Amino acid sequence: YYDSVGLIAYLTVIPSLTVFFIRVETSFYLRYRKFFQTVTNRGSLFEIDQARDDLLKDLGEGINRIFWLQLTITALCLICSTPIMELFQLNPIQWSMFRISLVGSMLILFVQLLMTAMLYFEFRMASMTMAAAFVAGNILFSWAAVHWGGFGYIGYGFTAAALFALAVGYMLAEKNFGRLVYLTFTSQPIPKVE
Repeated sequence: YYDSVGLIAYLTVIPSLTVFFIRVETSFYLRYRKFFQTVTNRGSLFEIDQARDDLLKDLGEGINRIFWLQLTITALCLICSTPIMELFQLNPIQWSMFRISLVGSMLILFVQLLMTAMLYFEFRMASMTMAAAFVAGNILFSWAAVHWGGFGYIGYGFTAAALFALAVGYMLAEKNFGRLVYLTFTSQPIPKVE
């Protein structure tokens, strides 16, 4: 019951993923490259800060656009959930699973986007922490939803875990992107002095 509605719900994030990866490979990458070129070419602190600000602004604008796009798609699917379920000839028991899976798919999309952005800057530990938070949350919340709620609450654990991982990721992103210049310089190899 859950797999089919989960698949249909997850298909709704394809447009947003497409937009994100096109944007990452175009405008974001250009600003990303400019930032690191400014650092490696020993630009002034003002130039480095300007390149960082441009990069983070572009990243924020991209995520904001994708947020509104996916929110619109999810809202439309929620409004039209009954005709969608009838189209796929799904059991009425699956309808509530589909609705919560739509929200969960939207949240896990944002988790994936944030993890991708962090991996661009080699924030591996933060990305791994997000993944671990999702796995642990999915196990815990799914068990709790099925144990205390029963069959009708399948899918709530996934959605709660995605929300938990997104909250953890947001805190880690605030911390790491706020110290981007410092982390960039401290991750550089120190040349040997002879």
